[in-house]
Amino acid sequence: MSNLRTKGWMVLPIAALVFAALGAVLLARGQLALGQTTTTVRIGSGQGVQSTDVTVPLEALDVPAPPGLGAITVDIVYDDSLEPTAWDGSGSPLGMVECNLNSAPYTVTCAGVSTAGVSGDVLIADLTFHLVGETPCIEECDPLDVQVVTFADPDGNPIPFTDEDGQICITCPGPPAILRVEPAEKTCSVGQPCEVDIVVDQVQNLGAFEFTVDFAPAVIQFPGWEEGPFLKSTGRGTLCSSYHVGDGSEKYACASGGAEAGPDGTGVLATFLFECAGEPGCELDLHDTALYDATTKANPIAHTVQDGHVTCTACAMDIDGDGDVDIRDVQLVFARWPSPPGPYDPLYDVDDDGDIDIRDVQLVFAWWPCTCGVNCPPDIG
Repeated sequence: MSNLRTKGWMVLPIAALVFAALGAVLLARGQLALGQTTTTVRIGSGQGVQSTDVTVPLEALDVPAPPGLGAITVDIVYDDSLEPTAWDGSGSPLGMVECNLNSAPYTVTCAGVSTAGVSGDVLIADLTFHLVGETPCIEECDPLDVQVVTFADPDGNPIPFTDEDGQICITCPGPPAILRVEPAEKTCSVGQPCEVDIVVDQVQNLGAFEFTVDFAPAVIQFPGWEEGPFLKSTGRGTLCSSYHVGDGSEKYACASGGAEAGPDGTGVLATFLFECAGEPGCELDLHDTALYDATTKANPIAHTVQDGHVTCTACAMDIDGDGDVDIRDVQLVFARWPSPPGPYDPLYDVDDDGDIDIRDVQLVFAWWPCTCGVNCPPDIG
């Protein structure tokens, strides 16, 4: 017990020092006889993604009363893929708890005392480990080995026990999430309402997001936002807000709360509502983006960003933008039918349903022939 006064330790009461010195004797007298039911000293198990933190409880279960637990000293031996970063004894019913995260190589030592004795299920401390893992990442489970030094009642009498080891499993990060404008290419008629979605892909446990969209204010007039269904799809409540950054720049953000986990996968976060004020169009620049998970720590979620582009024409079926809908516009769409399996270009997906099929061809053909702004039908797109 020469490590009791190392960095991070408080001076323990004399009774605890005596118990520690007599640890080997108490263990010899307190080991569980075969078939005997008694207390379990255990460390919990957990799982997390490499480079994140996992917290597990160190606890004694089914401590008999009276007289209850008076002193405990436990070593937790761990693997070099883990790094202890914090401990918290505030939830323990013991009168004093102290943990040394560096008592020996790859060892955390925790000790606690109670002059009155505590019984039942007793939390000693919560231990937090950083998941270092391997480079390149390997998915693995690393043991947490419980080694009990002292386990006695307030009078120093040993309490029979068994110990239960734990483990922390490290998983590898998946591909980064993607925040993008959908569709990436949108054709809209001047003077007609139009919209694009802001979509997230490959996300896990999403809790909150924010982003800013920049555009050419001379080309696009901005009516507003609509909240998407994805963030609240698991039953969490949401709080969303928009902010006018300046001409041609709009920010949108949503947070969520509740006992449910955040959503996984792909979904619409928000819909950007606008109207084309002029030609030929402009970029939709997605920036100052952030995604956060639904844990209490609101950890940032790594992601990439994909911008969009809006083409503004006098009529939406004017595919080549030459001011009319003629047989060339029909042919440009027909030449890309069907997609898939052919190459997909969203410019020719006039109904924005994710493919180029015979309906896209028919929509353009139904407008032929017409001159935009003169005799073309109302906007179908």
